Amino acid sequence: MAQVAAGLDSTCAVDSEGTVSCWGLDDRGQLGRGLLTGVASIPANIDDGVLGDQPSAVRAVTVGDRFACAVTMTGEVWCWGANDRAQLGGGVGEDASSPSQIAALSGITRLSAGASHACAVDGDSHASCWGDNGTQQSAGAADDVIAAPTLVVDEQGHALAVLDVAAGAAHTCGRATDAVSCWGDNASGEIGDGTSGPARWPTEPICP
Repeated sequence: MAQVAAGLDSTCAVDSEGTVSCWGLDDRGQLGRGLLTGVASIPANIDDGVLGDQPSAVRAVTVGDRFACAVTMTGEVWCWGANDRAQLGGGVGEDASSPSQIAALSGITRLSAGASHACAVDGDSHASCWGDNGTQQSAGAADDVIAAPTLVVDEQGHALAVLDVAAGAAHTCGRATDAVSCWGDNASGEIGDGTSGPARWPTEPICP
């Protein structure tokens, strides 16, 4: 296997040829098999033919609580599973047991899923997030849910420049060349700035 990602009750992996297989709980379509299987104790490929009939299309996969997303070799993003918090990047709607493309994203190099939100980094080093935003884990906007990928900006409205992104359950961090910034839930000190309130804007931890 080339890469593996574990979510709350499910796991997905990408093999050396770029094919995705998933296993575990499948109550919301998070295994991407085109139908709900309840519990699948043996890995199986995601719904064939959806990713442009290219079995070697996927570079990496990330798994949230009840959904998963994959980034292809060409930088497209496809998601499947729960969609009650717009986890699939196209607004709140029905769950999807087959992958669907997020048309607003292209040239993606990094991708990370949290509990019910996800973030991606494009070739210009700009981060975009979507999904649950109850603690500002998708950054900036005051909306409880971010319906579609939205650019992460700082308090002055400037796009955050990052090389990579990592989504926790309800917070997110981005890594630049020589700095880290985090935003979202901070009840347990996730932001690292010595406070305990949610961080609406990217905030640098106080590193030693």
